[in-house]
Amino acid sequence: MTKDQKHQTSTVTLPTFQAVQDRGDHEALQIFTHAFRNARQGRDEIKVLSAIHKTADITGQSDAFISKILVEHGLLAPRLSFPQDFLDHIDQSFIRQEEGRFSILSKSYRSVLQFWSDHGEDPFAFVRRGHKAYQTPSFLTA
Repeated sequence: MTKDQKHQTSTVTLPTFQAVQDRGDHEALQIFTHAFRNARQGRDEIKVLSAIHKTADITGQSDAFISKILVEHGLLAPRLSFPQDFLDHIDQSFIRQEEGRFSILSKSYRSVLQFWSDHGEDPFAFVRRGHKAYQTPSFLTA
């Protein structure tokens, strides 16, 4: 497989190296790809999460930041594949977008939200379970 080809299963599309200009992003993509391919877990969703953790450990960045880099470069995977900090971030961004506040979702975030929707993942599940992304701070309640 060349570096421009995508690994794709029914549940995961790995990021590509196309148009990667930042050296840090390129390093993170290389480490992630290597960790994903060498992961011992059987399910791709779990391999993605494991590879994100390993990449974060090696680079010294947070799991959420590594997830953001990977999504910006084409990673599509179920919510199960991402660390909770990244899910909190994308959920908050989605809520701001829906409420018309100051956030405009990037193309990569819209892609991952569409991927989740296409695979039957409820985009409002975090609201129904009282997720902190949707909670009103206590000092704002009467």
